[in-house]
Amino acid sequence: MWEKLIQKLEEERALRLDREKHLQEVTEGSEVGRVQMVSLQQHFSRMEETVRTLLQNQGALDPSALDTVDLMKAYKDKLSEEVRSGGRAWRRRPAARRGRRRSRGAAAAERRRTEIRRPRPSWRDCGPWR
Repeated sequence: MWEKLIQKLEEERALRLDREKHLQEVTEGSEVGRVQMVSLQQHFSRMEETVRTLLQNQGALDPSALDTVDLMKAYKDKLSEEVRSGGRAWRRRPAARRGRRRSRGAAAAERRRTEIRRPRPSWRDCGPWR
């Protein structure tokens, strides 16, 4: 009888130790997740500030518009303006008006020239290593 009770007690103790170990692992995982979340929030804030600064420098955002919603709206407006102006510029080309088809190589070269002219942020400006 005592042996059965001792065996049962040992089983319960082992289960409790397993649960404590699992709880410790979950707690550590939660802490890692919390630290990652804080890091991502800081990274997002830096990216948001970079976009805000870029838009202010391009004149698309007045200095008083500091709300995130206003920032995103200004960014979308600027992007749609660029898309519209890029589409019109292509249609104004004489070759396009005459209906001449360009070869794939010429079209790709034109896209590369356009991408080279378009200013882009450096990858160093967007990472957590700033």
